[in-house]
Amino acid sequence: MRPGPLEGKNPLAARIRERTGCTVVAVERDHEILMEFPPSFALAPGDAIYICGTAEAVNLYYDEYPASRL
Repeated sequence: MRPGPLEGKNPLAARIRERTGCTVVAVERDHEILMEFPPSFALAPGDAIYICGTAEAVNLYYDEYPASRL
């Protein structure tokens, strides 16, 4: 999915897991898969976010961040 409203934010600092139950497991940027997010990392418009969670958690993610759908 795309960053949508998370653009410019660090995926860990955004507390996505606490809000939705989903965990951001990777970010694809410029054909590179990133799995570590230092405090200085911020999501960019062209990034793709990979999340992991139950079907219910993914639905909560889409409810919280509807602009993230591809």
